[in-house]
Amino acid sequence: MGKLLEVRVGSNIKQARESRGLTQRQVAEHLEIETESLSRIERGAALPGLKTLDKLAGILDVPLAQFLTGASVELASLVEAVKDEIAPLDEADRLFVLDQLKALSRKLVDKSK
Repeated sequence: MGKLLEVRVGSNIKQARESRGLTQRQVAEHLEIETESLSRIERGAALPGLKTLDKLAGILDVPLAQFLTGASVELASLVEAVKDEIAPLDEADRLFVLDQLKALSRKLVDKSK
């Protein structure tokens, strides 16, 4: 994952903070970090860890996934996410999900033509 991820996450954090009318200092105090650290995150110069992102989501009252909106995701990461989701299912249900995924993918490909 390249710099794009850090920039996108930082931009999404800044947007959520500003939409709540909070300053960097206020949010940094709640996070118990320096204001400059939050500034670096928002500029995309640093990528916060999952615990920090989770805490930020709570402070800003947004879903954690909102910070990742528009972020570049590698195909391998998506494959792992799908694998984790279908792992608890029995074989018949996994095959059903795969058939649905194929149908949806074909529909989206056709739509983009």
